[in-house]
Amino acid sequence: MDTEPNNDQKKPDLFQQTFQNVQEKNNLLKNESNADWIERNIKQNIARSLESIFGMPGSMKKAYKQTRDVLGSFLPDSMPSLEKSEEELFGKREVGSGMDFLFNPPTPDELRGSVTKKFAEEMGKDKDFLEPKTPKEKKSGEVTQDLTSFFMPGAQQRMLTRIGAPVLGNLVEEGVKYLGGDDSSALKTKLGVMLATSVAGNSNPLQYGRNSLQQARNMIPQNTTVFFQPINNALQPLVTRLNRGLNVPSKSHAAQGIRDLHAQIDAQGRISLHSLLDARDNINEWIAEAGGWNVPNAVRDPTLANLNALKREIIAGIDQNLNTRFPQAAQLYRDGYEALAVTHRSQAISNFIEKYFGKKVASAGAKTLFPALTAGATVLPKTAALAGATFPLYKTGQVLYRIGQSPVLARYYTEVLRNATIANAPGMIRNLERLDKALLDEEKKKGKDEQMTLEEFKAKFMNKDSESL
Repeated sequence: MDTEPNNDQKKPDLFQQTFQNVQEKNNLLKNESNADWIERNIKQNIARSLESIFGMPGSMKKAYKQTRDVLGSFLPDSMPSLEKSEEELFGKREVGSGMDFLFNPPTPDELRGSVTKKFAEEMGKDKDFLEPKTPKEKKSGEVTQDLTSFFMPGAQQRMLTRIGAPVLGNLVEEGVKYLGGDDSSALKTKLGVMLATSVAGNSNPLQYGRNSLQQARNMIPQNTTVFFQPINNALQPLVTRLNRGLNVPSKSHAAQGIRDLHAQIDAQGRISLHSLLDARDNINEWIAEAGGWNVPNAVRDPTLANLNALKREIIAGIDQNLNTRFPQAAQLYRDGYEALAVTHRSQAISNFIEKYFGKKVASAGAKTLFPALTAGATVLPKTAALAGATFPLYKTGQVLYRIGQSPVLARYYTEVLRNATIANAPGMIRNLERLDKALLDEEKKKGKDEQMTLEEFKAKFMNKDSESL
């Protein structure tokens, strides 16, 4: 007698299968030590970053091909297709040949599907070792790719160059010498990144600057001396100006500084290099004192001009000697003062925005870039593990990348920073309101929030096993 088939035996229980898959994934993560988990996540993010870098030519080629195909559909019949023109120019290439690879490089996704898996096996791991095991790991890889793209050539670099240019201008005014051309553009971009992430509370250029300066000093023997005559010659126009007329307050500090330096010159006409390093810092202290709002303009402006003239020549003497005798220390010394210059501007911008904007921002993007206008802290506790500590920087990179791709958003953002720097409250408020509204409209259009607030992330990250981060 025929019997009715038992569907429960023929088909797997969907709920049971899903539960089993989740259980297996949880078992995998629970069997993994914290050290192994951190190592795997670091290598995953490195893989996502390298896929973005080496896959960029493939992405550009793919975009070109898509554009070419669209344009081809609009060409008159009498004109040869772009596909045919390309073959006539470069020849027909055999599929799989080296020339085919050169003209059709792989995209990041194609690299991930082949090369990355082979690398994992070469490491003695499973081919999917560099693939995410949880949704949170997947998201971490995505933001890593976004951040990597953010540092690659494109619109966002032009925005960062504009942000970093004033900082570089201040350093040059102080007498720091830089090469032109590409080096200058790269430096502006670096300073722009430091400034943006510092305002967002994700980086600490002040501590980095202090550490770099201390390392530079430690590399210079205490008994190192330099000939003072070249510095003295460069100071003669300032000395002549200070000696004219009367010894008014605006001349006193600069004149005293020159006398103090002359008093330290030995019989061979040399002066301690460490003394010159200290003198630069001492002049900065005088400049800070002279720049106070309680000092009349008639005294403050010429005082600052005289002190900066003195500092420029001291910096030139320091740079010349460090570059020729201690090049590694020279780089650390320069990096340190670049970071301090960024810190000074970042603090001024943050304080001005917080003081004059007068309200909270609404968009997740603006909250990430200007944490002073939100109730929550931007930087995670120092006790947080590696992946958690870098999450805010990823978020800042994401938002800056989005802004950099839009000329309108980039203009609003750069104008916020510029107006805050020159103490133009109406201009800063107007552009920050526009930026906040534009970011909020964009976020609403995407139909979802910015994935996860930092507070949620902190709460979830502190319990990795339960949330399977």
